[in-house]
Amino acid sequence: MATQSEVADYLGVTTRTIQNWARTPGFPDSKGRGGYDIKEVVLWRIRHLENQVKNQSDAPAKGEIDPLEMMRLEIEEKRLKNSDRQLIIKERQFKLAVHLRQFAPIQLLADVLTRTAIALTSNLDSLLPRIKRAWPDMPIEAVEAIKLIIAQCKNEAADIQINHEELDFSDYIGDTPGAESLDDQSADDSGRMG
Repeated sequence: MATQSEVADYLGVTTRTIQNWARTPGFPDSKGRGGYDIKEVVLWRIRHLENQVKNQSDAPAKGEIDPLEMMRLEIEEKRLKNSDRQLIIKERQFKLAVHLRQFAPIQLLADVLTRTAIALTSNLDSLLPRIKRAWPDMPIEAVEAIKLIIAQCKNEAADIQINHEELDFSDYIGDTPGAESLDDQSADDSGRMG
């Protein structure tokens, strides 16, 4: 449902034109404030133009565009312009979200994850020598168990893959139900997000 103003914007006419059309027999009735069905108004307009064309005794001169075809072209042009505006709005919203640090470019995230993986691998590689220095008499079974755990950690980290089919982007967008805002999270004493 739409107001007179919204219908006028959609069809590219003035509100006054919609008011004039509303007095024309057959124009779709408004169902209260904001009660116009844009689809019904467009169909009425097409039928109205078709009747005008039928009532004209002369066919359009060669090179002239049929009024009905002109109306259809205008409606399609309005739809395309509206789609373009929606894309521009979404692009601006995304850029704002990036600026507010709610989202980040994929390359930045990939770089951060690469550096994190390098740091973790480095720490895991140095773990066993540190333990051996702190516990020189460590049994060989314990050394082997630690080596096995370190290898498993490295393998699991290397096997991490993003499964796009299982992603629910609403979990990452702050205004979507079920998503958590970064502002609402707080760090506890252990440094973990909670």
